[in-house]
Amino acid sequence: MNYHKYCIATMAAPLAMYAAPSFAQGQAVEPPQEQATSDTQVEEIIVTAQRRGENLQNVPIAITALSASRLQATGVLTAQDLSTVTPSLQMPAQAGYLLPRLRGIGTSVIGPGIENTVALYVDGVYQASSPASIFSLTGIERIEVLKGPQGTLFGRNATGGLIQIVTREPEPGFSGNGAISYGNYDTVSADAYIAGGSDTVRVSLAGRYAHQGDGFGYNFARGEDANTVRDDLALRGKMVFLPADGTKVTFSADYARTRGSYPEARMFPGAPARNDPNPPSGPFDTNNNTQSIKSLDAGGASLRVDQDVGAIGLTSISAYRRSTFHSVVDLDRTPANLVFIDNTQQDRQFSQELQLHSTRGSTIDWLVGGYYFWSKSGFEPSILTNYPPTAPAPRTVTVDGNQSTESLAAFGQLTVPLTDQLRATAGLRYTTEKRSIDTGSIVALISGPTLATAAQDDSRRYNKLTWRAALDYQPTPDVLLYLSYNRGFKSGGFNVTTPGAAPYEPEVLDAFEFGAKLDLFDRRLRINSAVFYYDYSNIQVAYFIGASGGTLGIRNGSSATVYGADVDLSLILAPGLTLQGGASLIHDRFGDFPNAVINTPLPGGGNASGVFQAKGNRLPFTSDFSGNIGLDYARELSSGKLTANVTLYYNDGYYPEADNIRRVDGYAKLNASLGWRFGESGVGVRIWGRNLTNKAIPTFIGSVAAGTGITYEPPRTYGASLTVDF
Repeated sequence: MNYHKYCIATMAAPLAMYAAPSFAQGQAVEPPQEQATSDTQVEEIIVTAQRRGENLQNVPIAITALSASRLQATGVLTAQDLSTVTPSLQMPAQAGYLLPRLRGIGTSVIGPGIENTVALYVDGVYQASSPASIFSLTGIERIEVLKGPQGTLFGRNATGGLIQIVTREPEPGFSGNGAISYGNYDTVSADAYIAGGSDTVRVSLAGRYAHQGDGFGYNFARGEDANTVRDDLALRGKMVFLPADGTKVTFSADYARTRGSYPEARMFPGAPARNDPNPPSGPFDTNNNTQSIKSLDAGGASLRVDQDVGAIGLTSISAYRRSTFHSVVDLDRTPANLVFIDNTQQDRQFSQELQLHSTRGSTIDWLVGGYYFWSKSGFEPSILTNYPPTAPAPRTVTVDGNQSTESLAAFGQLTVPLTDQLRATAGLRYTTEKRSIDTGSIVALISGPTLATAAQDDSRRYNKLTWRAALDYQPTPDVLLYLSYNRGFKSGGFNVTTPGAAPYEPEVLDAFEFGAKLDLFDRRLRINSAVFYYDYSNIQVAYFIGASGGTLGIRNGSSATVYGADVDLSLILAPGLTLQGGASLIHDRFGDFPNAVINTPLPGGGNASGVFQAKGNRLPFTSDFSGNIGLDYARELSSGKLTANVTLYYNDGYYPEADNIRRVDGYAKLNASLGWRFGESGVGVRIWGRNLTNKAIPTFIGSVAAGTGITYEPPRTYGASLTVDF
């Protein structure tokens, strides 16, 4: 038996070869979710956006909350799929690095120690590594997307907001569900969730394995499949220990591994390379002489202790994570042997958080805490191989170095009732952070002498005060109005790949927001909306190092103004029939930006690279309008239960780079599913499809001298699942 079939058989055996719903390459298992009080009311959702459990409708923050059932029904498989159900969120990915953008705020630069502007948390633990952020959503209870800076309670690198993933907690007794799925491109997968135990100790295990037998496209230069995910394995375990009243200990551990070549870059349509004037026409076909490789091993563990002491609660969260990401990319994206890069990036991190907070029922809600974070991220090594046509011999540039972070913060937030209907919230966070670099580079001829060397051993300390101030007014239990002012920042740092380059400073975002949360018509209609204004300064941007513009680094280069509005909507049309939707409107412009990177297409192929004044240009990956609308249907019949979903996402297009030369046109993406459960047996079947209109939807576009590359989301995928719930 080959490896992938063995993995699937192993995971399926405890389930007697049945499992829970799956989409395309398999779907994360559906955990129980909070239910509405009836099938004619919108469900209540508890969120932890303020580090305590609260009803979504009582929190004065713009949040899109997604239950596990909605993620399953709409075909959300990984963190990268979240934009389908969160219109103000874009999830571009470059060479295996996830680069989320929320309301236009994000980063386009990758490398060791370069963290995202939209922070990712899993069960309260910050995930610093961008490559390790693209993972399967296994054993999920819900996802909360918090819009705008979260600089008080979450702190560093949450300038644009954050994505908070909450995993499912085991319950006493014995329960589980799972799925076996088969889809096009010869894709097989298995998902499983099993939990059980007593009132004192209970454990759970969630797992997923998928194998894609056929590629989405074909590599003509090498005569083999392109864009494949050969193996995708995710495991997560959780143990909850309740030794006494008021004491709760939670231990979690996870491991993920992926192997494949997806996504592979090809030439941007209509922009041929100098050495490939007729690239393949299919969006997933390539003509690269170097095989693309994406290989990730990532995992970690956390220990959370919650202890109530009278009217005070104590929380401790300790966590350690590490990952290894190996990638090989053909940078010229042609059959010519010109330039390719082979990177191995190692990431390690440790965090410790302590909180003292008021307990449930307190008149005044308060929280104070401290946070320690350490990380080390580096290339071990990065090797760029270049065969320049005008040089006498090919050469390599080898970078071997690390960027380390040591951060310490103290924070607090207080919410005080001013009247029965009016509350005031104030919060502060002070962060002191040391960033250190120890890196070196060697330029050498292949099988020849060393031409140049460079090294850097340096450190910088950054100190920042961030805050939150808000007023919220609740005239009735079903209406909440709020006004807030938040400041967030993203830490400064160094350019590991360019020893000797100057460090870059922190960027800062000031956000002003007015929001309304409404439950109307006996909670048949929910409308949550917000308007916002951002003053974004000292933005960390890419630039060319050296007079010839050969190497990219990071510096502080611009300011920007962003304002707009977004809305989430849920409407019960009839018992069992729900309309879900959302929309985002954004106006964004760079301020003074005299040294922005520009890549001008040349008539014979490739680009002329340089700098220009980008004042007034649009921010990358930021759309004027994006929105989604979906229908969910569920009906109990005498012989079983019928469920169905159809979700349409629309984006009116954007510019992927600051030069605003190339534009992604508007597109629509359609997902759907139809399921049937046989009686009360727990056994069912489901058919599903994603991107049913088969649109070529870009995930990233990047320009270099040899040409402009582009990668895409998967094409139309569809299949069926055999499911069980027990």
